[in-house]
Amino acid sequence: MRSRREITAKLSQMLNRQRSERKRKFLSRSPSNCVHNERVRIHGNGTVGICADPEVSAGLKSGIFVCETQEACDNCQRFFCKHTEESVIEDFDNILKDPSTCGQEYPKIAMLLWALNGEMPKTESRFKTFFKALYRKLLRRQNEG
Repeated sequence: MRSRREITAKLSQMLNRQRSERKRKFLSRSPSNCVHNERVRIHGNGTVGICADPEVSAGLKSGIFVCETQEACDNCQRFFCKHTEESVIEDFDNILKDPSTCGQEYPKIAMLLWALNGEMPKTESRFKTFFKALYRKLLRRQNEG
């Protein structure tokens, strides 16, 4: 059994890694992170990203600029990220505060938080079932070896 100190260290390591990954994902230059990129549903064909910046569409005959690729985004002079470092961290913290959302997005972090808080989940979740089975399997291996 891990000590509280080991669990805390592992949790800290995982939180730092996930925060960094979220910052990289949501602060990067990509079509989905631009304030001007709007997702438009195409009947029967999913969605497509359209640049809603009037300066970009004004210079085009059709008035529509499709911004779906990384190359288009990299060459855009009007890119403006819709996220800030603070908003990414706040969103991440809000996910961690809600046990069900945290369990869906970051199951390993949720289990470490649960272990540190000492709280039993109110319902038998798939994560609890999974970890019970994993624990039994580990016990069997220890007894065999």
